[in-house]
Amino acid sequence: MHDNADPIPVPWSNRIRLLLTQQLQGWLFVASVIAVTALWFGDRPRLVLPGQVEMVRVVVPASRDGILTTTQAPLARFDRVRQGVTPLAQIDVTDALLEMQTLTAQRSQLLAELESQRQTIRLETMRWRWESDQERRQRVDQSLQRERTRQSAREHVDQLTSETNRTDQQIRALAVRRRENQASLRQAEIAVQSALTRRDRVDRMIRLRLSPATERESIARELALQQTSLHTAQELETMLENDAAELDQQLAATSKRLADASEQLKTLQDDSSIDIASEPAVDIDDASQGVDSQAMLEPYVQAIAAHDAKIRELANRISANEILAPVSGTVAEIHQRPGTFVRRGDPLMTIASDQRRWIVAYVDQADRASVQSETPVQIRIDGTDTFVTTSTIAELGNQFESVPIQLRRDANVDQWGVPIKVPIPPGIPVTPGQRVELLIQ
Repeated sequence: MHDNADPIPVPWSNRIRLLLTQQLQGWLFVASVIAVTALWFGDRPRLVLPGQVEMVRVVVPASRDGILTTTQAPLARFDRVRQGVTPLAQIDVTDALLEMQTLTAQRSQLLAELESQRQTIRLETMRWRWESDQERRQRVDQSLQRERTRQSAREHVDQLTSETNRTDQQIRALAVRRRENQASLRQAEIAVQSALTRRDRVDRMIRLRLSPATERESIARELALQQTSLHTAQELETMLENDAAELDQQLAATSKRLADASEQLKTLQDDSSIDIASEPAVDIDDASQGVDSQAMLEPYVQAIAAHDAKIRELANRISANEILAPVSGTVAEIHQRPGTFVRRGDPLMTIASDQRRWIVAYVDQADRASVQSETPVQIRIDGTDTFVTTSTIAELGNQFESVPIQLRRDANVDQWGVPIKVPIPPGIPVTPGQRVELLIQ
């Protein structure tokens, strides 16, 4: 009967209360375990690398051949040095100082000889200038005399030309007068001939008693007058002919004199052109003078230049005898001691620099593909529990290298990795060589 009986119904409030009191704690435990596991694997860093602050060691070489000498304050290992201030070593330069003194004395002697030569050239130049001035004045006087002669010849030619033109004008005027007089002479001859003809006709008429005798007297007077005019014209023609002959002779003589004067003037002008073309240039800076002066001074100038070059070289050697610290830091090693002969480039000392620019770490081959440039990293100083600051990977090597012993996980196992460089953020309290940890998420 009990098996077939219906179960007693349980209210929902009782069921919920039972669930909360008996099963909720188990479910909460399972949920807590799942949450903690998720948080643990979610915050776990992807890669942790041991790193070291880069150590910069600078090897100081000898600047020249020589013997090392002691400085005022000899250095020992772990001494502090300042860049460009602390002297590290000195090289004996006694031989260079002696050679420089010898070269300086020789240079002074060469300068004195050069100045003496310049003074000699200056005096020779002054003498040559004075002689050139004398020659120039003589040539100027000769040129002036020739110019005066040419001027006189030109004036004489001009005068003869004017005289020739004047005579020619007189001849032309005389020719006009002769033509006019010849016309008058022909008219007078015609008038006389006409009067004679009329007289003969009147004489015939008088003989025939056809004309009175008084008419013949009138014609005779007219004939006498015409004959007088004819005679006057003939005399004038003779005088004009004589004047023309005289003017022709005068013109011929003047033309001959003009031709001679023109030839003389042309000769003088040709001589002037030749004188100007052959006149030497008088200049104290004449090329030949300059070449001679340069040739005289060139050996001294070259010798002084050679001495200057040697003196500069010795000065550089002397100034390089004191070797200053190239960087600030600590003396790590001393390779040579005072009294040792060294060659140029031999290492004298090694300085551990104070520079701390990078943190260097090495990435295993298995993690190489997951690390790239600009990947953010967290820096934790070895011996602390907190991360100091954050930076990024600046440089990534292009080949695998042997990991230094101090950065190996196991010093007895040879390891290889790709080097990475991480810039040190400002203010982080690390020193060169200090170990750190790089956490790459």
